[in-house]
Amino acid sequence: MLRIIFVLLLSVILFNQTGCNFKPSGFPDVYPCQITVLNGEEPEKDVRIILYPSSASGSLLIRGQTDTVGSAVITTSLHKFSKEGVPKGEYTAVFEKIPEFEFSLSKKEIDEMKRVQRDAYYKEQGKKRHELQEKALPALLQKRDSSPIKFEVKDETGVTLNINLKDYS
Repeated sequence: MLRIIFVLLLSVILFNQTGCNFKPSGFPDVYPCQITVLNGEEPEKDVRIILYPSSASGSLLIRGQTDTVGSAVITTSLHKFSKEGVPKGEYTAVFEKIPEFEFSLSKKEIDEMKRVQRDAYYKEQGKKRHELQEKALPALLQKRDSSPIKFEVKDETGVTLNINLKDYS
């Protein structure tokens, strides 16, 4: 009996460690992609980078976020499966600054508000977010149609890009 419980417990542990990490059917091979974002000489942290393939990619989500040294490793995701790297192809990069607010209410405080107050709060936060976004990044880098950042991943060597925001202001 103890042996059966042990086998069942081991099975559950192994399933939890590997069950959600199966590569889904249709997930492409991916290759290294690292993008570093600077603002002059300083690294730009908390920039979300979204890559748009020139050809249809189904429901793949390809993105990354810069760390404190301005570096982002790009990851490809499909459903709940993610893997570092990007499929072969041509891409346009779009950049979003993740704003830091000096003051934000907690979820509990927001939940305690009346609907009118909550709507006004979210409207004001959206306005602040938009203003910070406009100040933080050149406008042409924020939209797929205007972004001049285009590149191609051709093989397993992948791609490394260095983007300086000062070059686009």
